[in-house]
Parts: sequence; C-alpha cells; structure tokens
Amino acid sequence: MKRYGIILCALSSATVLALTACGGGGGGGGGGGGGGDVPFTNAITLPGPDAGTTVSSATAVNNPVAGTRLEVVGMADDTGAPGILQPVVWDFAPNAIAVVQVPPTPPSVTPTPANGIPAADLVPEDLPGLGTPTPGTFGAAFGNNNVGEIVGQSEDGPIGPVRAVIWSPEPVGGGARTITALDAANEGAAFAINNNGLAVGEQIVAPATTPTPVVFDADATPTPAVATLNMVAGTFTGISGSAFAINAANVIVGELTDANGVTKAVVWTPITTTPARTDYNAPVALKGKTLAPNAPAGTPVPTLNGDSTAVAISGNRVFGEITDTANGMIHAVVWDGIVATTEPQDRGANTSAGGMNDGGRPVGGSAGNAALLGTATPVRLHTAVGSPTANGGCNAINNSSKVVGTGNGKAFFATP
Repeated sequence: MKRYGIILCALSSATVLALTACGGGGGGGGGGGGGGDVPFTNAITLPGPDAGTTVSSATAVNNPVAGTRLEVVGMADDTGAPGILQPVVWDFAPNAIAVVQVPPTPPSVTPTPANGIPAADLVPEDLPGLGTPTPGTFGAAFGNNNVGEIVGQSEDGPIGPVRAVIWSPEPVGGGARTITALDAANEGAAFAINNNGLAVGEQIVAPATTPTPVVFDADATPTPAVATLNMVAGTFTGISGSAFAINAANVIVGELTDANGVTKAVVWTPITTTPARTDYNAPVALKGKTLAPNAPAGTPVPTLNGDSTAVAISGNRVFGEITDTANGMIHAVVWDGIVATTEPQDRGANTSAGGMNDGGRPVGGSAGNAALLGTATPVRLHTAVGSPTANGGCNAINNSSKVVGTGNGKAFFATP
C-alpha cells in the first residue's frame, strides 16, 4: 500500500516521489463525486531551491481566504545536500493566483513568467528546521491549512531524531516562520492539519520500532498536546498504524496493521462529550468490495478485500486504496460513508489515491500518471507530450481545482 515511512532520508535522484496521504484539512464538504473529469490544459514543473535540485514533490495546496496566499508545500533537495529532502513552501503572491502554461518541454529551473505569475514567485522558500540544521539535515512538509499553518517532520539537528513539527503562518508584512515540535519526546510525522488546529500523523515511542496513529492539538497551551488513537476496530486489533487526514468536523482517517501484517482502512470519530479535543472513539474498519457479485456459480469471484488504507476525507466521503487479493493490483476507491457497512466505489486496477478537495473530488494516479478519479474511468490529468504530470501522481487538489503532485521526479502544479 502507499504508506509513509517515518524517515524519508537519502532519496536517490532517480526516485520518483508519488506520495499519498498528504493534504490539508480535508474540509467539511461531502457532496458530489467529481463527475465530468476532463484533462487539464495547464501544468508546470515547480522549481527547486536552486539549480542543484534533483528531486522534489508537492504534497499539499491550501484554499486561500481573505488575507492569505495560495501556498503549495512539499520537499526538495538542493546543491548543498543532493538527494536529502528539505521542507519547502511555494508561496504565491496575492495577485498570482492564475493559471500557468505548460511549455512544450519541462521548464528549466527558473520558469518563464506566465499569465501574471512572476518567476520569482515560483521559487520555493526553505522552511526552518529543528535544532541546528546543517546541509544534509532531513525535513519534509506534508500538509497545510487555510490560515497558513504547515505540518511535517524535521530532523532535530544533525543525525538527530526526526520529529513531527508545525510551522507558523508567515508573519504579516513578511519575515521568517517559526517551527515547533508537536511531540518533543518521540520520533514521528504530522501528515495533515485542519483549520481547527488539529493535526494527525504517527509517532514511534521507544523501544518500539513501528509507528502508532496520533492526533495533535497544535493550539493547546503552553505546548501542543498529543494523544495516541485507539487501535482496536471491532475484532481487528492493530499493533501499528498511521493517521493520514482530518476533516472540518475533526473526523480522522488512516490505517491500522495487525500482528499478521494485515492492513485496514479505518475511521476515528471525535468524542464530543469531553473537553479534550484529542479524545476519540474506537476506530471503524472500512469494508472491501466484491468485484463480480453476480458471477455464475463456480466462477472465481475476485474481491477487493486485501490490504487497504484511507488517505483523505471530505465530509463523510473517504478516499483510499484496496489491494485485489487475486492479482496484487492496487485500486483507488471511494467510500461514501464512515460506517463499516459502506460499500466502496472502485476506480479501477492500477490506480492510486492521492487527495480530495472539500467538494469530494478525488485525484491520484492511474497506470503511473497523474489522474483525475472522479468517476469509475480515470482521466489522465494532462496529456501533452513531455507533460510535467507524467510518471507520477497527484497528491492534493484544492477547492478551485489547483492540483499538485509529482511527475518525472519533480513537483508539479496544474490547473484546469
């Protein structure tokens, strides 16, 4: 399944990052299934911090509100530490929320300005690290919200533990963002944050070596609060897991793995009768799907009952993946409900789940290319020869259908 490792260090320049489970708050939308998908007309490869960037990924994009900017977050290497990812944010100017044209070939490090977006506004800002960062210190930004908060993970100084972190919004009038460890005692990562200031992710508590799912209250004082989520979903007992996304109602989705190595997509709902924002009910495991329910007697019936994961949630619509036990192929699926009896909608073999906007429009990958997955028939995001969206996948989509992801080993930004 598409799952984060706790540390993403030392990636080779040939690595293609097609990360999933990245995204912002998930929103409170619900609603339609994103039908009517058609290929996008504009896409661009986002530049790295300098000319030495060999690998990058755009993992999340926010929904700008009054007084905020369009921000794309992710990770990239640079000349100082080839192959070692650093957290970055592409921070667009207020008047630069326009489409960008796809060139006939992937652009150079400094793109040509297009449709009012100055090239300087496309160069990412390096986010600060924990401790005393040096060249080669790892970090990554995985999610952001509409008020400018960014979450991810950062190595705590050279060869230090990697911790879940939050970066503050850019100060009014400009200036440096600050970084705070969401869990200063354990290794971990934060994958998403909603507009309520609740973040989700995973932690490793020594001497354990596998992650457990957690929720962070980034607004708790004097320091952020962290709570481990329940890992018993009915008869299924997880021994490890991760929380990947959270919606506007603070409902969380992710995955749990049991002692036999079986992984299931799960949903955690908040306990609303207690004052602590980190109190949650036991998880609900989401069901699989029979692909040929009316097959003749004696005919083998393939089922999507293998390993599963949930990577995005909008209202009560959940987006994730299930493995076909017959052939090992991964299928992106949509559950229109957060109860155990909800039947998933299949998006086809060899598809992957990336992100979903507040309207419930899902994006991901199909046959190794970025794709729109609003219907049972995937639509390739962009079809131009040499497209920046090829050989990768979508990681996130915002409410105005700005899509970000990874193509050809580099971060991309695409618009309809």
